[in-house]
Amino acid sequence: MQAYGHPAVYTDKDESGLKRVGKAKHIEWDQQKNTIIMIGKAELIKGSNSVAGNKIIYNTLTKNSQAFGSKDSKVITIYVPEENKKK
Repeated sequence: MQAYGHPAVYTDKDESGLKRVGKAKHIEWDQQKNTIIMIGKAELIKGSNSVAGNKIIYNTLTKNSQAFGSKDSKVITIYVPEENKKK
C-alpha cells in the first residue's frame, strides 16, 4: 500500500494505548516485510519522543526504526527519559 500527501500520515497505538504517528511525503506499507517506509520530510512520533529525517524505515513487528538523512538534511532524534516524563 502506498500513500502520498503533504504529509501522508500513518497512525497506530502501542500495547499501552500510546499513539504512534508517522508523517512523510510518501509512505509505503509492506505487510509481508512488516515495514513502513516513510520518504521525504519523514517524522515518527510517539509521546514525547520523535525522530525525523529524509527517510525512516519502521518495523511494525519489532517496533524498531532506522532513520536516514540526505546530503541536504540530517537525522534529528528527541528522546525524553521516563523519569523526566513523570515530573
